[in-house]
Amino acid sequence: MNPWILFVLVTGCASTVATSPLRKGEGRGSEYCPFILETVQTILGPFTDDYTTLEEGCVKEVASAGDITYAEAVGFEPMPLETITCQGHGWVAWIGQNPPRAPTPGVVLVGFEEPQRGVRKFSARVERRDWRAQPNRVAVNGCGAVEGTVERKGERWIAKTVPQKLGW
Repeated sequence: MNPWILFVLVTGCASTVATSPLRKGEGRGSEYCPFILETVQTILGPFTDDYTTLEEGCVKEVASAGDITYAEAVGFEPMPLETITCQGHGWVAWIGQNPPRAPTPGVVLVGFEEPQRGVRKFSARVERRDWRAQPNRVAVNGCGAVEGTVERKGERWIAKTVPQKLGW
């Protein structure tokens, strides 16, 4: 077969698949999981005065069981009805309106904003695993809080935290 005909055939099939509408909840994990997993891997580290990481030891103590750290990602519009589970690199992160309860006292709660020019802002802190029961109650713990951005660079997602200055 002529290589040009093969190219046109493959390109035509690929564009048909890419432009077909998604059913409710379909394809969302592949859309969200890569940047969520990149973000959660980036936010842990030693305590810093400028709050560029969540304190890893603290997070492991309250949001980890065995070798798995649990997180919930929120802020997506629309929020998926069905729970999406993102797993990798020692993390389980859930997205959805009713995710399962983590087997730990806390979860890393990562809130994402809608993308602006391909960049999503995020903030993260450790919350009680049942934070949805009282979402306006602020959890006080020693793990800290972190903010940053995540964006696609070529084939990869890059998450960066932003130093914070607390003026209290």
